[in-house]
Amino acid sequence: MPRPLNRLSFAETIENYPEGIALVGDRREISDCNDTFRRLTGIAEGPLNRFDSLVHPEYFRTWSAGLARFLSDQSELQGMVLRITSVNRIHRWIRISCHPVSREKSESFLILINDITQQKQLEMKLIRARDNAERAARSKSEFLANTSHEIRTPIHTIISTAELLAETGLDQEQSEYLNGIQFAADVLLTLINDILDISKIEAGHLRLERCEFNLIDMLEDSIDMVTLEAHKKNVDIGLYLDPGVPACVYGDPTRLRQVVVNLINNAVKFTHLGQVVLDVETVSADPGAAVLKFTVSDSGIGIPADKHANLFEAFHQAESATTRRFGGTGLGLFICRGIVAQMGGTLAFTSEPGHGSSFFFELRFEYAENRSPVPSIPEDFFHGRDILIVDDNDEIRRRLVLTLESWGLNVHDAADAEEALSLIRAPEACPFELILVDQTMPRIDGWQFASEVHADKDITPPPMILMSMKGGQGTVEAKMKLLGWFTSYLRKPLRRNELEFSLYRLLGGDPELEDPGELEEVEVLEPKVHSPVPEVPEGRLILIAEDHEVNRKLLQTILEKNGHRVLEAENGREACETALRETPDIIFMDCQMPVMNGYEASRIIRRRGYEGPIISVTASALAGERERSRGFGMNDLVTKPFKQADILRMIARYLGTGREEAYTDTPAEDSTRYPGLPIFDFASAVRTFLGSEDTVRSLLEPQMEKIAGEISTIGLCLENRDWQGLRAAAHSIKGSCRNVDMMRCGQAAAEVEDAAEAEDADRAASGLESLKREYPALKAAVAAVLTD
Repeated sequence: MPRPLNRLSFAETIENYPEGIALVGDRREISDCNDTFRRLTGIAEGPLNRFDSLVHPEYFRTWSAGLARFLSDQSELQGMVLRITSVNRIHRWIRISCHPVSREKSESFLILINDITQQKQLEMKLIRARDNAERAARSKSEFLANTSHEIRTPIHTIISTAELLAETGLDQEQSEYLNGIQFAADVLLTLINDILDISKIEAGHLRLERCEFNLIDMLEDSIDMVTLEAHKKNVDIGLYLDPGVPACVYGDPTRLRQVVVNLINNAVKFTHLGQVVLDVETVSADPGAAVLKFTVSDSGIGIPADKHANLFEAFHQAESATTRRFGGTGLGLFICRGIVAQMGGTLAFTSEPGHGSSFFFELRFEYAENRSPVPSIPEDFFHGRDILIVDDNDEIRRRLVLTLESWGLNVHDAADAEEALSLIRAPEACPFELILVDQTMPRIDGWQFASEVHADKDITPPPMILMSMKGGQGTVEAKMKLLGWFTSYLRKPLRRNELEFSLYRLLGGDPELEDPGELEEVEVLEPKVHSPVPEVPEGRLILIAEDHEVNRKLLQTILEKNGHRVLEAENGREACETALRETPDIIFMDCQMPVMNGYEASRIIRRRGYEGPIISVTASALAGERERSRGFGMNDLVTKPFKQADILRMIARYLGTGREEAYTDTPAEDSTRYPGLPIFDFASAVRTFLGSEDTVRSLLEPQMEKIAGEISTIGLCLENRDWQGLRAAAHSIKGSCRNVDMMRCGQAAAEVEDAAEAEDADRAASGLESLKREYPALKAAVAAVLTD
């Protein structure tokens, strides 16, 4: 039989319950409550009040609305958070619940309150800490951007002055000093950009683009950017793409290139023997996208185990001594990790001291509509054909074998010339249809191997391709043509399209299929009917608003040198007055000026009816600067430090006249023998290659190295009166320069070729001097294209 309920015991339980409990009557007055409720509200033993009087004014509306809903439908009100002010003026945070009391014709209800003041105080403390951290991050980002602004201005002055100085006809010693200045300025600018990237990553302001791009071309171009430095150390560079890697995808090619180049640069820096390889593999694929794994591996010094934990921290390097030995700030890996994370991947690594390192990450790419290149070679053309690869680098050779086998070739490989000769001379050996030979091998190099093959009467030499590192390509080509041992050569690292085309052509493919890297020379110098040379721009009236005297003078020099008339203003107010009085064709407006800044000046100029283009000139690297400028009526933006090309491009874009690019500009009349010919007509070169800027850009760096090597060859051949070698090298420069509209160097080379044909040493020497004089200007013009 159950014991009777002890009402007194139940009342004591309610009285000592850890939550505050109160009974509210029909007129919303508290008719009774327990001690906990009194303690929390400060009522103590005094008279009971309406609960409404305890609610903090900021929360009264929330309480009233919740109570009205509760009374209307008599359902429980749970978990409302309020702030109350107790009778003794102590503020508390409570969580309140309301429960109806089953009394007929009654609006009585129970209130239960729980003190959460400590929890709310902790939450508020965390919120304040977060807000302070965000403010600190914003302040840091703004500080770095503002500091960048102040540093970029003198760097801009250095770069622009050096660019103008390079066109004044310097001797060799002066050119070397100038190259040192330009190199140091570029290093400073790179450091500033790295620091800004860090600030963007930490503040969460790093923005990624999404555009269609050719992934394979981008990766090959990225490899090319660091190849020269690797080959100076005799380190091989390789790129392997598995057959499933799509050609065209959506993503941010600029940031992906930044990561890839940084990782490869690091690998080259710490590798002194062997190779650095970028492998791209398909992890998974579906109809709309593929997950790709990027791995940069090297055979370098490796990373000590005790340095692994801190490797991705800013300003950290794996070895404290490496700061002096290898250079760098330790920012690169930190930036790469941040970029990869924002792209949706994780940058990780494995390493063993003395045995190299591997850095890898996975990213998902959506396919672009054009995800596969249009096949120009029959699908089964390579199937079953036997070829031989001779290369002493096991890792590079293995990847080349995989690539060629994926095309259907029967690939045989040898680790050195001796092994290759044994394979060729073996009685049971199948006849190879083609041999790829590395130029640099121990004991017997590629040239000696070819000599052995051609000297052996029992061997019928098949077509052979020399795989050569990029240094001195002019010498390689001249020697190859002179000796006749090799049918062709390819620069390492091998580009997939160039390799495929060379194999196709040498294995008997369509001879009419042209390789864009080896176009025949264009003999006619007159403009082509379908691609007229842009007219020289008429002089325009241009206003420069810039408070920095040196920068103002630099802009004036650039513009007047290109035939324009210049107006100047030292601040925004002068700019307004001059613009409204003179009505210039275009205005270049510095944003940060005394008296009145460029933003306000632009707004006033627009308000008063000026309709011409206004170009914002700023050193600010803050996100949204372009949109901010447009908000004040500016049309476009040039970021300091800018180059001559940037200024002239804006004039061409907004005034609709002049050269489409700024790379056809010519040096002073007295510094050239060819005033009627352009140094480099980039726009015309692009039209020659059917509008493909990427194709032209990809040819430029190899072209410049090739010309440099051939100029050296010309000098050697002239000394030795080697007229055949002299003519071959000059002919090569002439043809390749005319193909990409580098007319001045092409004309100088034509003079050398004619002199070699006539065996006239004086004329050849004169032509060589012209070539040496034109080459630095051409190099500067090409550099402007490649850095654009």
